Parts: sequence; structure tokens; C-alpha cells
Amino acid sequence: MRRSSAITLWIILVVLESCLFAPVMLASGYRCRCGVPTYEVVYTPDGHRIFTDSEEDQAALDLMYDLHSAKEDVHFDQLRVYRIAYAGPVDGLIEFYRVRGCLESPDSIRIMSYLYDTPGNRQSVFQDMVQIAKQDEYLSRFNPGQPRVTSFDLDATIGTLIRFSIYFGLPTFITWIVHRIKIRAQQLSADWRIAHGLCVKCAYDCNNLPSPICPECGNVNA
Repeated sequence: MRRSSAITLWIILVVLESCLFAPVMLASGYRCRCGVPTYEVVYTPDGHRIFTDSEEDQAALDLMYDLHSAKEDVHFDQLRVYRIAYAGPVDGLIEFYRVRGCLESPDSIRIMSYLYDTPGNRQSVFQDMVQIAKQDEYLSRFNPGQPRVTSFDLDATIGTLIRFSIYFGLPTFITWIVHRIKIRAQQLSADWRIAHGLCVKCAYDCNNLPSPICPECGNVNA
């Protein structure tokens, strides 16, 4: 197998593998910036109140909705808090370090209603959400209200190395196997032609010829 043919085959396999597996690998990039369950916010003339997904808060929210849903000065809204878990040069594909962060700034929350997404409301909701996150078993692990912390992550690094070993190693292995099969097939074909007195190159019958040179193609058949 010629070197150019081997390189061409390797490139084709890598491109095919990219089409099949790269979207799945890159999809894990969502881990870099993930939303947690949505919280409910109720705005009243006296301020706002945030409801978590606990049974007590949900029961209180249902009661408040029954009492105030018809009032024009009471608005029910939702917000989503973001946390950062993993990051890398290419999210989900190349990860060597872990970034822990949650509610680093008021921009870390998303208020669904543009009507109430004002700087004042956002700052006020942010402060309350930091206090809630510090008490939350899940969010408290991501340093709520503090600057993000970056650290080397061995598991993410090993995962990256394994992915790239498979990504580039599999086409290389297949190319090597095809190369060895082709060499073996050529050797068997040459052995068979020699055993039957045929030219190794063009299969011309060279039996009983005075010279080892094939009169058809000029190849020397030793």
C-alpha cells in the first residue's frame, strides 16, 4: 500500500469518524455552563419573594397564586441560575481543568420576564439567590457569590486523552490493518505466480523461457 493511499484512507476515516462521533463528544460541552432547575419569583408592591422547588415553597406558591393571580400589581415570574462545572479550550472535547462557579454576579441569573429584568430587580434577586444557593446542597458546592475557582482536574484530563486516543488511534489502527492485509495479499499473489511460472508483475507465462526477463513487461523474475 503506497504512503499516499494510506494517508488518504486515514483522512477519510478521520472525517467519517468526525461526522459520526464529534457531535456526541461536543455535546458534553453543555457541562461547561449548565442551568439548574428553574425558580419561581413573585413580584408584589412590597418587593419580591423567591420560591424554590421544595414542597413547602411550592405549597406556599400555589396559595399565593390562588390569592393574588388576578391582581394586576402582582406578577409571577421565573428565573434560572447558572453554575459552571467543567471548561476547556474546546468545551466537552478538550478538558484539562475544572472551573467551579455559581452566581458570580447578577449576570449569572436569567429573569424570564423582560418587564422585570431591570438592574434593580436583578441585583435584589441576585442577593437573595446567593443566600438560597449557600443553603442548597447542590449549589453550595459551586462557591455561590464568590469568584470562580479553577483547578487542574485529573479525571477530565484522562477522559480527554482517552477520547483523543480513540479518535485518532482507531483510524490509524484500521489503516495499518488494511496496509498489512494488502501486503499479505500481494505476497500470496506473487508466490502463486512464481510457483506457476508466471511473471510476478503482469502474470505473463514465463515457463521455459531462456531468460528470467519477462518479454511482456520487462520485469526480472528471479
